[in-house]
Amino acid sequence: MPEYKPRQAVVIIHGIGDQVPMQTLRSFVETMTQGAHTGVEFDRKAESKPDHLSPTLELRRMTVLGEDRPWARGDWVSTDFYELYWAHLMTGTAWHHVMAWVAQLLLRRPSSVPARLKAAWCASWLVVLVAFALVIGPIGSRTAAEWSLFGVLAGTLFAICRSTGTYFGLQYAGDAAHYLSPRPENVGVRQAIRSAAVDLLEKLHDDPSWRRYHRIVVVGHSLGSVIAYDALTHFWQRRHHPKQTFPLPPDWDAANSCEPAGASGTTAIDRARARQAAMWREQRAMGVQWKVTDFVTLGSPLAHAPFLMASDKADFGRRVAEREYPSSPPQDNDARDKQYGASLLKASAGGNLLHHAALFACTRWTNLYFDRDIIGGRIEDLGDWIDNQRLEPRGLFPHTKYWQSRARHDQLDRALNLREWWTEEQNLRVATSAQQRESDALQPSR
Repeated sequence: MPEYKPRQAVVIIHGIGDQVPMQTLRSFVETMTQGAHTGVEFDRKAESKPDHLSPTLELRRMTVLGEDRPWARGDWVSTDFYELYWAHLMTGTAWHHVMAWVAQLLLRRPSSVPARLKAAWCASWLVVLVAFALVIGPIGSRTAAEWSLFGVLAGTLFAICRSTGTYFGLQYAGDAAHYLSPRPENVGVRQAIRSAAVDLLEKLHDDPSWRRYHRIVVVGHSLGSVIAYDALTHFWQRRHHPKQTFPLPPDWDAANSCEPAGASGTTAIDRARARQAAMWREQRAMGVQWKVTDFVTLGSPLAHAPFLMASDKADFGRRVAEREYPSSPPQDNDARDKQYGASLLKASAGGNLLHHAALFACTRWTNLYFDRDIIGGRIEDLGDWIDNQRLEPRGLFPHTKYWQSRARHDQLDRALNLREWWTEEQNLRVATSAQQRESDALQPSR
């Protein structure tokens, strides 16, 4: 048996708010690596190393290495954790960004508002109507005392709104408004954040001095899940059609067949995930330089994608059908994948490639959510291959509790699959052989 030295990377993308560099990363790593080196304290098994891939020197990468012995299946795999920190790129947020976005959402038809957001949407309209009544109400004949009382109440309300609203409105709603609304004044910020995310994925795949990762997992929390989705969309478009492809072994189909549809004890999601894993192996073996096996979303606004990213469900459905928004499963191949009588997806060495919006044909998507977290929820408008997992309630405001240190994390452990993924012989073999082939190609010819 050959000596394997597998290594994987996890990229976590934080959500909205006044985030501090490394705050999200450190807490996530400490919680999610409890199963590594059992019995060893966190500060004795984790290292904070320089992150030379990120453009800011504020960031570090957290590393939890494998055991001090030759690796065997079932052992912890050496894992590097990276944070895509984007809060410093969210610059220039002002009240007009928030108000324009809120007005756009409030003017939607009530029937287009998701059920989980209906109460918040109605409450927002109530605030608008009360504010309007306060402004209009005093008009008319009033005594000096009534005018004075109104002035005191209005001044107090304004002070409260200014002290609390500036922080929560600009730091939280402002981030969402700035990123989710494609208005001209927001395009620069959206471009900077997406470019930073794509650049990090590019470096994790290609950096010639650091070409060590066989597998990559991308995790997005809150608004970070939308950023991750956008980054994967654009990065896949660069990767899905390599310049050089390699022939598959003659017995490849038999060796990589998925579990039969009627197998006992399996669900539709299980079969879909098996199919995606097999397709990932096939694309890697053919030479597609795509190492992202899993995408994990936590408390994701993508649960409300038609409301936040399109004018309505019909508009969102058209965009998915047009392959603007990748779905899981992806849109089927059709006449758009042919030109001048030839397939655009036929590999030069044989086999078939995937189209530009088919990244979830070979990347599994797990979505975790709390019932009481109105920001997240089931993601249903982007396909039925998304593994939606409802978590047990954690506190009154669970949106920030997805990796709470005292909670159980069975579903999140399963989604990350940091140890078990490597126990599958085909995953291990394809990941290491494809990586070795790509590393050899970088070596100067003699």
